[in-house]
Amino acid sequence: MLFRSLLKRKTLDSSFYGFALTLIFVVLSFLNIYGLNDFGSKKTLDWLSNTFPYEKFYPENSAAFVFVAIDDESIKQLGQWPWPRQTIARIIENLAKSKVAVIGIDVLFLESDRYAPSEMASSLGIPIDQIKALKIPDGDRILGERLKQSPSVLTFSLSGDVNKEKKLATSVIGLPSRFIVANDSSKNLLQVNSVDLPRTDINYSHGLGFVNALEEGGVIRGIPLLANYQDQVLPSLSLEMLRVALNANNYVIRSSESGHGLQIKVGNLVIETNPEGDFLLHQGHASRFE
Repeated sequence: MLFRSLLKRKTLDSSFYGFALTLIFVVLSFLNIYGLNDFGSKKTLDWLSNTFPYEKFYPENSAAFVFVAIDDESIKQLGQWPWPRQTIARIIENLAKSKVAVIGIDVLFLESDRYAPSEMASSLGIPIDQIKALKIPDGDRILGERLKQSPSVLTFSLSGDVNKEKKLATSVIGLPSRFIVANDSSKNLLQVNSVDLPRTDINYSHGLGFVNALEEGGVIRGIPLLANYQDQVLPSLSLEMLRVALNANNYVIRSSESGHGLQIKVGNLVIETNPEGDFLLHQGHASRFE
């Protein structure tokens, strides 16, 4: 009888400790104490991406993309980087002739073409009138014209301290406002202090998007699709490429029905993100693009 009573008490004690331990983990996860929930989510995403890579489920999707790489073979054929702007203009012209839906250019054109007359005069120490007499083509002007004639999206960069607390009011020159924001849904977006825009003389593309990514521990698990700058919502390069491809004019941002994320409507598509506007990546192997 005593043995049965002790066994029963031990069983009850084990059940109680098991329940208490489970409850502790649930509370830690729910409140995200010590970052437990974030850690678990990241490790789960890593495991899923490695076990079920993107191309395993969508093997045909890679055929819809063409990458023009600045690699060793390209440099061997066209010369050292950066290439003359008229060379880049010719590449964009050829892509446009192929009837692509959109051209995303992830190169920051922050300075003038190094082959521009003013740049050559400065670097070679020759009067600019002599350079102009040679009638060297204006690469920036040619590139601007090709961008204007093609479904192209240029790149800009979010710069300065990038965080969710500090905000510095500076001018947003050349960035159109394309967002309709509902129910204060942009309040948790990534806040940035400043932006580095392309040169105004080549900024004739049909869209502008930032190329910044959030890296942690050498891994990029997601990208911000949206950022907030001086109370103006800015799109990423990938989001702007989607808008241009769909021939849409604006975006609509609203909170999801559950209240735990955002919905970005562009054209007839709706994209789900977390409350910060970040989009998780279903990673795959780069070898699927040839």
